[in-house]
Amino acid sequence: MPPAQDMPQPRITLSSLAEMGFLAAFDPPTGQFDPHGDWAHGYLIFGLSGWEPATKLGFLKVSRHRAPDAPCVTLTVEKRLAMLNARTHRTCAEMTCACDAMCSLISWSVQSCIVDEASGESAGGLPAEETGRVDDQTLHIDTRGRGFTRSVRGPVTADWCLVDVVQRLPFDQGAHVELAVLEELEMLQQRRQLSYAGVETLTTRGGEMALHRYSQPGHGVSPSDFWVDCMHRLVVAVSDTNAYVLDPTAEAAWPSISRDFGATAGR
Repeated sequence: MPPAQDMPQPRITLSSLAEMGFLAAFDPPTGQFDPHGDWAHGYLIFGLSGWEPATKLGFLKVSRHRAPDAPCVTLTVEKRLAMLNARTHRTCAEMTCACDAMCSLISWSVQSCIVDEASGESAGGLPAEETGRVDDQTLHIDTRGRGFTRSVRGPVTADWCLVDVVQRLPFDQGAHVELAVLEELEMLQQRRQLSYAGVETLTTRGGEMALHRYSQPGHGVSPSDFWVDCMHRLVVAVSDTNAYVLDPTAEAAWPSISRDFGATAGR
């Protein structure tokens, strides 16, 4: 039997996402964009299953910076997800990555905690802090002083780095990269392939726009499908459980997301 990632996967299209209401408030971005330069994107996170249609769960912010003539880039991540009982799962990460097609990990640090929104205090014990690095085909992870190593074949990227990767791939049917993905900087998924999958049309309030799709077959928490605009800006992505939609107000909208989620989940 072929590996699970090679089995036919259910196909989610832009039209199906629109029909489910995930793109109802989407406004196409305007202006120039350089995927090789510095940038910062904010995304609304929606639940794909188990929630009422188009329920907002939180936001994801990913930023890229490269110092002049530096041999590497820095990606920073902030993620908030609403939880039951007025709690929030907060994640912050900083990754140093190679300037290659895979945005290969060199080193990173990540902090994750559950916060009680009313008090602002940690609600799930001490924050989980982790550091890691990749060298000599070995993955090193240290969590609260406990070390872990694992041999890897070739470079390793992270699911959050895929935002950078897809934005620098060409619009070409032959475009693809072989991937080993460290999901949420914890779970290693090897033998992945991210490939160009053609053009789809999205009807927005401002008219129709063409989006280029890239697909990464397989299951996991990292996105499996990505849509970028003509400037190579990532505007929509989906995983098994979530949809991510570009929105410059995503971070500012967090208070209302948390409040509305509490009202919906409490029914």
